[in-house]
Amino acid sequence: MSVDIFGSSGVAPLITGSISNSKSTDKQIIALTENLATKVSFSDLETKADITSLETKADKTDLATLTTTINAKLVTKVNQIKQIISDNLVAVTVNLATKANISDLADKLDLEDFHNIAATKLKLKELKDQIELDMLDLASIADLETKANSSDLELKADASELVKKIDKLGGTMSGDLYFNLANDLTRSFGVTDISPGKTAVLIMGSILNSIILYHNNHLLISADKGTKFTCASGDTCLLGGDADAKAEFFQDILMNDKTITSLRNPSEPTDAATKLYVDNEVSKTNSQISYIKSSIGLVPSLTTSLNKNGFVTSASNNTTMAFHAFNAGSRIEYKSLVTTNFWIRIDLPEPSSIYKMALTGRLNERIFKFKFQGLSAIASQPIPANAPPANAPPANAPPASAPPANAPPANALQPTETDHWDDLTPIIDKHIGPLVQFFQITNPLPFSSYRLFVLEAERPYPILYHWQLYPLERIYRI
Repeated sequence: MSVDIFGSSGVAPLITGSISNSKSTDKQIIALTENLATKVSFSDLETKADITSLETKADKTDLATLTTTINAKLVTKVNQIKQIISDNLVAVTVNLATKANISDLADKLDLEDFHNIAATKLKLKELKDQIELDMLDLASIADLETKANSSDLELKADASELVKKIDKLGGTMSGDLYFNLANDLTRSFGVTDISPGKTAVLIMGSILNSIILYHNNHLLISADKGTKFTCASGDTCLLGGDADAKAEFFQDILMNDKTITSLRNPSEPTDAATKLYVDNEVSKTNSQISYIKSSIGLVPSLTTSLNKNGFVTSASNNTTMAFHAFNAGSRIEYKSLVTTNFWIRIDLPEPSSIYKMALTGRLNERIFKFKFQGLSAIASQPIPANAPPANAPPANAPPASAPPANAPPANALQPTETDHWDDLTPIIDKHIGPLVQFFQITNPLPFSSYRLFVLEAERPYPILYHWQLYPLERIYRI
């Protein structure tokens, strides 16, 4: 007699018996086998349902958690199934061994029953293989998830690095930017393709503080509070400001022999004046002042280089003899120790306009190429008569040795590198002999110092016997 213990599941019967005393055993085996088949089917369905749920619900954020959970459940269920199969097979083997010996059992089983047992074992093996395949699929899913997570982390890292970089098409920086020359001699920074309709702008804070270049136009520097130029020595100037657009200078302006034009007429005492304004003012003054040419020499007879009346004489060499050129009553003359590029000078107590000069020399050792020059009062001032020499020793110092014969007096006014002498005459080619000769100055202006500059003279020691200045005397109209 054959009994189907798996019902409609399609699983072949496990044991068939015709012996009456083994019916109770058969029923127990059938019940256990049905229970085992039902649990295996349910486990298979739950596993597939879990995999389907994983595919439906999994996303990047919870895939790892779901996979771990399903894996754990699957391993637990497989272990439970293995344990149930092991327990039931042990129970069946024990029942069969205790109730009949193997030879008696073989007699009772027919060939069909053996086929059914083999089929049942095959089904169980297939079920086990399927479970193992499902476990491999889950492992593959976990591996894919790991790789996906790794790729995701790499993508996030790349994105994080990209955030720190500026696109060629533009962007915003939040840090400093430095350019190193390295081995290059030049590093350029800027815009080189400005064309019609285009503008280059370098903004510093706002568009009100920027450097702007419109195509084919001036470079525009815009500063909301003005532009200050400074250097290691201090501030140079401030151009403009928030109140007005004036330029303010903090240092002297050296024009390098250039002109300042388009000045307005002065209104304040410290304003600069145009030439036209000065000429007009001088014309007004001259209309009230008259001059007469004095025939009396301005310089008195001098016996020392420093006169009590404020006249001071000096020379480029042998200066201790310079005063003799202004001593009309003496036959002692000024003698130069060189024959080219030397001068003799006199500083006046106050500026004076000289219209004529007189010179007398010797029959030989004559001066023959020279010019007259004047120095304004602003450029140089005479040393007061009672002023001590600049290099005077302390009161308690031992007496110094006498200076050389041709050394200048300590209080003589010497020219400096900043002195600017104006030529009052062109270069004169004429020998200065023993007869007095007069030379006119065509445009007499007031100067505080005058000098005779000699370019060439006869050897061995050029001599100037007499030199006198003739001033313009002012007469005021009342």
